Amino acid sequence: MALLTANTKFGAVSGVPGGYTGYSVFKGIPYAAPPINELRWAAPVDSASWDGVRACDKFSATAIQNKQNPGDFYQKEFFPVQEPMSEDCLYLNVWTPAESDTEKLPVMVWIHGGAFIAGFGHEMEFDGEAFCKRGVILVTINYRLGCMGYFAHPELSKQNEKGVSGNYGLLDQIQALKWVKENIKAFGGDADNLTVFGQSAGGGSVISLCTSPLAEGLINKAIIQSAGGIKTLGGLFTLKDAEEFGSRVVEHSGLSWEEFSTLSADEVFTKVSAATAAMFEGKFILRLLPCMDGYVLPDDPGAAIESGKHHAIPYMAGWVSGDENFFGDHSNIDWLKLKNGDNPVYIYRFDHDVPGNDGAFHSSELWYIFATLQRCWRPMRGKDYDLSLRMTDYWTSFAKTANPNCGDWEVWPEYTTQKPQVFALKG
Repeated sequence: MALLTANTKFGAVSGVPGGYTGYSVFKGIPYAAPPINELRWAAPVDSASWDGVRACDKFSATAIQNKQNPGDFYQKEFFPVQEPMSEDCLYLNVWTPAESDTEKLPVMVWIHGGAFIAGFGHEMEFDGEAFCKRGVILVTINYRLGCMGYFAHPELSKQNEKGVSGNYGLLDQIQALKWVKENIKAFGGDADNLTVFGQSAGGGSVISLCTSPLAEGLINKAIIQSAGGIKTLGGLFTLKDAEEFGSRVVEHSGLSWEEFSTLSADEVFTKVSAATAAMFEGKFILRLLPCMDGYVLPDDPGAAIESGKHHAIPYMAGWVSGDENFFGDHSNIDWLKLKNGDNPVYIYRFDHDVPGNDGAFHSSELWYIFATLQRCWRPMRGKDYDLSLRMTDYWTSFAKTANPNCGDWEVWPEYTTQKPQVFALKG
């Protein structure tokens, strides 16, 4: 039977049995102190230790975020419930099949998407059961989003010893990776076999982490899903740009910085949302996102990859055909710019029409990777379950060995300059 207690450096935690006795789930483990009061717009710090055994049997509150409206496409697909929300959101979840802390199982850390303004680590499509059945530990995290995760302002930069602001969401992710490195052994994991993967804004986060010197040594392999190629942030968005946007938000609020900075989280969210809508005339424009601050991100991630200033590790990356409505043409040439030495690169294109007349839409591959098709409202067929089985095998095999190929499945060729082969995933 999988272990139900684990001793982290901060104290003991207890989990709950999974859907069968072969794995357990630890929900809502703090990986940092609550980012409230003086820690609201600051780098995360370690959580306080505790005595006794902390019950980790409930998922935490989600980050303060943009709510999906009833009837929205993604509300129906993934977000039937987003509540409760709170600034106190820096928690992670662990699914483990280990029976002891000596097993050294490979670990996959998932970073959810949501345009840097929405999402959470326990969305209905995310689950670790299929990973545990394959001998892999899954960790999912929450991190600060939107106006709490990526808000920059000259006054915040003045207060910071590095002279920067914004990028708190990325710093949260780095803090979570440090926590996993230091504590995953207690859950039967191998801290030296850690794969980070994410989709959409989560994929953009993975690219950012793989070009940040602060994450050096924390990631052994990376999977980047639907992040718009290596130009994930759409070009250079500097600290100055982010600070100027923050200044315009405060000016629009009609408040002084001192007044604005002491608002409640809900009030900040309301003010930022109103200012953004006014500035961009109601158009959806991302301005609360990672910026090149010279500290967390010394350079634009795409430029860093092209110049070889990224972590030299194995990569797997790709997109779904519906992404082309978001990001345009995904040229093979884009990924040929990744200078990766002797480390392998595997590229895929998910081109499977999901039931429901929506084709292969942005994010549709998530049901298949996490093998949670039975939770989806769509009338899934046998070929959907077959494709899911194959994809989960590919993903977890990459986490184990840096090679997705396993069993009797079709061989996924390595992507090279000589043979830039994109592997088709289709039922």
